[in-house]
Amino acid sequence: DWCAARDLDTGRDYATAWLARCLFERGEWPRAASTLAEVSRDASAPTRIVELTVGGRLRGRRGAPGASALDEAWGLAQRTGDLQRLWPVAAGRAELAWLSGRPAAEVAALVRSVYPLAVRLGHPWAIGELGQWLGDSDADGGGTAPGAAGPYLLPPIEAARAWDAFGCPYEAAAALAASPAAEPLAEALRRFE
Repeated sequence: DWCAARDLDTGRDYATAWLARCLFERGEWPRAASTLAEVSRDASAPTRIVELTVGGRLRGRRGAPGASALDEAWGLAQRTGDLQRLWPVAAGRAELAWLSGRPAAEVAALVRSVYPLAVRLGHPWAIGELGQWLGDSDADGGGTAPGAAGPYLLPPIEAARAWDAFGCPYEAAAALAASPAAEPLAEALRRFE
């Protein structure tokens, strides 16, 4: 509102896109979608990257059309070379491939070029999220690499508790789904539904 009252549309759009991302991460998907609708169609490239990434990931998780927005976001993000732009898009593209039933090698290939940048810059959340898509058998070490954020290093049930503490319900359910035991798998399904 402060930006809108002062004709600072670029700042307003960027803050709005990031608010949508926060709502998305917190599992408030309807609010995230309505917040994204407030972003101007002629927004700056950094804003468009956030908007397209959140929108694409949201549609991908819902099984809705339009997840290809991640490809457009990837093209924009690659031009920047910035981890903060590349990491969310790469993770989103990997997640969409995984949700589509693509082979693990194809999923890993979507994050492999960004992962070394995350490690070089020492960003624990990027190391963890990208590493999970590489998988433990990947030569790069996946999410078990030193420096990954805590939830990515924990066993499934403990990771789910950590994600719950952060207020990230989708990630908590995904952690439970990684458990081989029946009870956590049933709980993961309940949460996903």
